[in-house]
Amino acid sequence: MSMQVVDFAQGDLDLLLFDGTSSTPVAASEGMGEFESVMAPQTGSYLIMVNAASRASRYLLKVGKTSLVAGPSAAGQSLNFEPDQAVFKRRSSFVRGLSLMEQAQMKVTHQGDKRAALAQLNPTNPQTQAVLQLSANVSGFEKYLAQTNPDAVAKLRTLKTIKRLRQQPDIEYAEPNYRLRSMLTPTDPTYVYQWHYGAINLPQAWNITTGSPDVIVAVVDSGVFSSHPDLQGQLVQGYDFISTTNTSNDGDGIDADPTDPGDSIYVGSSSWHGTHVIGTVAAAMNNQEGGVGVASGAKAMPLRAMGRGGGLSYDVLQAVRYAAGLENDSGTLPARRADIINLSLGGGGYSQASQDLYRAVRARGVIVIAAAGNDNTDEPMYPASYEGVVSVAASDFRGERAPYSNTGAFVDVTAPGGNMSADRNNDGYSDGILSTGVQESGTSREKSYVFYQGTSMASPHVAGVVALMKSVHPGLTPDEFDALLASGAITEDKGQTGRDDQYGFGLIDAYRAVEAARSLASGGTTAALLASTSILVFEGDVLEQVMEVRTVGSGVVSVTGVQTTEPWLSVAPRQVDGNGIGRYTVTVDRGALPDGVYRGFVEFVTDLGTVVKVQVNMRVGEFVPMGNAGYLYVLLIDANLGAVTMVGQSAAVEGQYAYHFDDVPIGDYYIAAGSDINNDTYVCELGESCGFYPSIGEETIVRVDSDKADLNFPAGLTPNIGLESTDADRRGFSRELFHY
Repeated sequence: MSMQVVDFAQGDLDLLLFDGTSSTPVAASEGMGEFESVMAPQTGSYLIMVNAASRASRYLLKVGKTSLVAGPSAAGQSLNFEPDQAVFKRRSSFVRGLSLMEQAQMKVTHQGDKRAALAQLNPTNPQTQAVLQLSANVSGFEKYLAQTNPDAVAKLRTLKTIKRLRQQPDIEYAEPNYRLRSMLTPTDPTYVYQWHYGAINLPQAWNITTGSPDVIVAVVDSGVFSSHPDLQGQLVQGYDFISTTNTSNDGDGIDADPTDPGDSIYVGSSSWHGTHVIGTVAAAMNNQEGGVGVASGAKAMPLRAMGRGGGLSYDVLQAVRYAAGLENDSGTLPARRADIINLSLGGGGYSQASQDLYRAVRARGVIVIAAAGNDNTDEPMYPASYEGVVSVAASDFRGERAPYSNTGAFVDVTAPGGNMSADRNNDGYSDGILSTGVQESGTSREKSYVFYQGTSMASPHVAGVVALMKSVHPGLTPDEFDALLASGAITEDKGQTGRDDQYGFGLIDAYRAVEAARSLASGGTTAALLASTSILVFEGDVLEQVMEVRTVGSGVVSVTGVQTTEPWLSVAPRQVDGNGIGRYTVTVDRGALPDGVYRGFVEFVTDLGTVVKVQVNMRVGEFVPMGNAGYLYVLLIDANLGAVTMVGQSAAVEGQYAYHFDDVPIGDYYIAAGSDINNDTYVCELGESCGFYPSIGEETIVRVDSDKADLNFPAGLTPNIGLESTDADRRGFSRELFHY
């Protein structure tokens, strides 16, 4: 609604909007010109107040969807400020002290004109109440407020104080002391490589919550490298449930130590899979170390059930029972059961014992999340396909289904899993999921940060989002989560409209999920600004692209400013409404920049005090395709014996390698590839290319009982972000044949 002040040169009128039920002020416009405008945050009933700040004027009041005022000012000013405080600055030509009346009404931090001062109003002073006409002795609406809504009175009193200050000739400006909140853009150094968080609107969710220490996510996996600095203070007590010594790799059976000793007999070739998954769930935020987890404020419970060659379903079930607070083979129970269980593991066999357990776990209110599998098949994968378990498929940088991700009727939801065969965001690294890892050097182990791909990486994204939901709605049940998922309230629809076998109910949206949980908890909702993409990539001769910003949640958000961080980057509105919502053109100027990869940000500032950042990656110079990984040895490894059965050799053709094995005996196998630069018969040593099917950290057994094709996987130098090693003794695994 808006107002035209007809005689604005003689009289100053202001426009205020109050909630019709609570009489709380929700918007105000206190200009001194011809037009005033405010916007209702949502559908409802409101009270409109026209206040004569000085003298009198005629006015025209318009109520409707269109405003007499264009631009962000149409919404009015934010009322998220500290009551009874004002920030003001005096003009140098009018410096004077406070009068005795002013001293009684307010207290200021200093009298100088070089910088702004803070004024604190004395609301109990009779002179203050008389001047501002806010007391029980006045009539009309203000009297009603004074008797029924002290908080509203404080807001109105503050606005009147600011207006009176603005009317004084010695005041250059006066404004509210606005409340601000942290934007929660992590300062962790490798966060800029975690593109997968922007893909699910996680930064917007972090403005509401980063998780609660009362929420526990159990990670049933290969254990944890608990000395990793990004996991310090992030864990609760776990357990090791691997029952056989040939699998445990630590010399004993089940025990209370969930430390991962490695899942390979070859030094340097362990996956440290559990550490990577736990980092995605709960790695620390703003500790100046590595990256960050989805729910850094929550806790992770490491439960070891996967070891050398994988794991056994019985061991996994014992870990699940422990996590849910059920009787198990350890004879112990956790101090507090987990709220969420993540299972980045799976196989092809249905188990009635497993199905019965997952029903029991669900009945206890525990939400179970599992990886859908990496075989690019629609065959059921377990435990993801059990009733009551949330099955998570994987997406790539573009939000499309990752080429390895399983499909089928059992897929419930999609989350970022990466695709390391591409670098579509031009950040210089393959588009994997960056998280905590381990660097082995002889007998020592150090922190590392590595890129992996797979539905194993997608699953902890969803588990972390559920942890955020539980932090704002502790009573969230599995049934409630399933209902939100099926309604589309917490996902971005992908593929066919509604649920489909490629994406399930769509790509998880962290902000929508947290807001939906808050709504269930009757905690209210908050509007937010979302960008149509978290990263813009400029390649070749592309100079401009169009992106869009929009609002979600209830209420109105206005864009109050748009800025860029680099001189070669600019942004301009293309088609926006009065709140700055709509389409923007982003332009790059390569000019005389030397060849290379450049990064910058477009930042949208909102009237909520938040900043939405869109990363811009630009390449200058000719496109450099994914390089060759050197001369590779392709190995067929017996999954039971851990021995190399067949060796193939392959040279690259434009970065692509072809390989095949003939007359393979029926059995279960791993497929690996690596270079042997120093010709010592060991591949995958430090500095040498390496790869596993379908990816490192996601090694999957291939059952060979017929001809197999399209078993494609990436191989290359796997980067360890932030860590360098010169240990020449780090070993890979032998490319020599096993002789029967």
